Amino acid sequence: MNHHRLQGLGRVALSLALALAGMLGGNGAGAAAAEWKAGTARAKITPEKPLWMSGYASRDRPAEGTLHDLWAKVLVLDDGHEEKLILVT
Repeated sequence: MNHHRLQGLGRVALSLALALAGMLGGNGAGAAAAEWKAGTARAKITPEKPLWMSGYASRDRPAEGTLHDLWAKVLVLDDGHEEKLILVT
C-alpha cells in the first residue's frame, strides 16, 4: 500500500473517531444509555463497458480493462437519540 493511500486512510479514521467522540460527548454522565445502531452497504459501480477516463487528455482510446472493481460504500451510525453519522466512500 503506498504512502498517500495510508495518509488518506488515516484521515478517514481520524474523522470517524472525532465524529464518534462528538456524538458521545453530547451524552452527560446522568443521561440514559442509548441503543446504538449501525448499518453498512456497498454497491459495485465498475462500468461494464469501456469508458473514456477523465483527466487523461493524452489518451487516444477508452480504458482497456479493469484491474480492480470500484465500490461505493456507506456506514451509518445512529446514537439512539437524534444524532446520525453517515460516511460514504
